[in-house]
This record gives sequence, C-alpha cells and structure tokens, in this order.
Amino acid sequence: KGVQRTQVLDKLLSTSGTLLQLTDSVEYGLTDIQEYYANSGAMVRRMSDLQKRPVEALVLDTTQKEVRPRKLDSVLRMEYRTKLLNPKWAEAMVAQGS
Repeated sequence: KGVQRTQVLDKLLSTSGTLLQLTDSVEYGLTDIQEYYANSGAMVRRMSDLQKRPVEALVLDTTQKEVRPRKLDSVLRMEYRTKLLNPKWAEAMVAQGS
C-alpha cells in the first residue's frame, strides 16, 4: 500500500525551476493527454506557491526533427487553432462519434 509523502513532494517542487511536459506522439496533442489536465496545472501552482515566484511550464515535443522546449501558452494556442477553430477537425470528430 502506498504512503502519502507530501513533504518529499514539496521538497522536490520547491527546488524545481520549471515544469516540463513531454509529448511523444503525432496522434495526440497536449490537450489530449490526461496528465495535462490532472496534474500539470496543480503542480505549477504548488511550485509557484512554494517558491513565491511564477514557475514556467514548458512542453517538449519529441516528434519534431528539432527537439526544443516551447512555452505552454504557445503550444495551447497552436492546438486551439489547429483543432477547436478548425471546422474540418470538428466535422471529423463528429463523424467518428467523439
């Protein structure tokens, strides 16, 4: 059975400078990943609270030839433009029952 170790997690979060989310599939974007919704926001918030400063969240996309971290807000803007604001994507989602 697992044991909650809040102090250990807080120690790690208080010394980490950046939250990094890895994406490694061309089939799924950041907004398709449960971990993004379940943990990333809470971790950034806790890190910022512990460090008393804003903590940056970056996304590392390993599907591209040039692997480099990108700011979370730019990744989200790109996904919103290519998915939610794209009528062809919306029609395809409806057609497959999503």
